[in-house]
Amino acid sequence: MDNKIETGVGYEEVDFFEQENEERYKEYAVINPDMNKEEIVWRVNNNLDKEKYKFDVTVSNCNNLYIIVNKYFKLPEDYCPPDLVEVDGCMMREVVAEAYVKMRDTAQKEGFSIRATSAYRSIEDQQELYNKFLLSDSAEVVDETCARPCYSEHHTGLAVDVEGSIKGGRNISKTPEAAWIKENCHKFGFILRYLQEIVEITGYASEPWHLRYVGTQVSTDMKDKKIKSFEEYRERFLKMRNI
Repeated sequence: MDNKIETGVGYEEVDFFEQENEERYKEYAVINPDMNKEEIVWRVNNNLDKEKYKFDVTVSNCNNLYIIVNKYFKLPEDYCPPDLVEVDGCMMREVVAEAYVKMRDTAQKEGFSIRATSAYRSIEDQQELYNKFLLSDSAEVVDETCARPCYSEHHTGLAVDVEGSIKGGRNISKTPEAAWIKENCHKFGFILRYLQEIVEITGYASEPWHLRYVGTQVSTDMKDKKIKSFEEYRERFLKMRNI
């Protein structure tokens, strides 16, 4: 839908319209007059009209493969994902581990080196990591690169940080593996979750080492549709199907 708000066509015509958010759609449209109704609706449904960490929702479908965990949707403090297995010294959900190994081994056959450096993290581990960053930077700066405890995708067991032929995930952009991952990760069910183009949506600086497993059907469809944020894709193509 490309019609702008001023056409007068109602929000209810958007497939994923939510009645309780109608006033928020109108308010968001006032400050974003160039957005079409579909974009306004999926953004507001994702709470992007609210202040990060100030208007959060504790998710209940914690084991869902398509769960959204970000600065608006958090996990319960006692959450631990099921079926964790160890690969490359990292814990991840079984379906993620299987996909990751296929990707790693395929890359190796093609002359590239990929290794997991971090995957599942407990709430306690994330708190320790966050506190460590706070020793040298303000919360405002840390929040750009590190999730607060309960708000990290790593709690789900569905996220994997990787490194390339130069040790350290933050060096991956200096390696040929970065381009290989960008071109091929969707074939194994992964997406690059934090891209520079969608910082406004995710709230995180670019992380070319951070992969999120969503399954090959979704990852391929996102690539084909050129949708970069999982927030947008889930709202437009999954949530209305109760997936």
